[in-house]
Amino acid sequence: MSHSNTAITIRAATAEDVAEIAAQDRAMWGDWALPAPLYRQLIDFYAGLVWVARTDSGALAGCTAGLVHADGRGWVLCVDVSPSARGMGVGRKLLTHLLHAFEQHNIHEISAIIDAENVASQRLFASLGFHCAATDPDYFEPGHPQQRWVKTRAETTDHRVAPS
Repeated sequence: MSHSNTAITIRAATAEDVAEIAAQDRAMWGDWALPAPLYRQLIDFYAGLVWVARTDSGALAGCTAGLVHADGRGWVLCVDVSPSARGMGVGRKLLTHLLHAFEQHNIHEISAIIDAENVASQRLFASLGFHCAATDPDYFEPGHPQQRWVKTRAETTDHRVAPS
């Protein structure tokens, strides 16, 4: 895929996207992937908090999903970018749309779990106002450290990025 000639469109995910999103998630995360029924429910229960990125040819370039906890905290569940679309700013575009949606829901704190070795994701989240708040050496399973990255309302306001 030629990155310079590929247009990326971000839109809210629909039920028609679920199978493709779940397949991409399985390919990227294996046993840690979210199941298709959960994506379907996220789309239904958290309208506007699941986004897809598609190329001008319609191929899935990535997706992101979030949810809102009853106490007003938001969680970024994933920001997945297809290997063929990496380096095109897809992750930033997806996360920016999700952060804007969280603002529309008046979320005061947003968290994300990031693999301790995923430097690209850490840089992306840091560039959008998140900071690493904690590391859990066994978050998903023993020996696989994950970091909790957090952004508060003040940080959201100070680092606001409108979706493009």
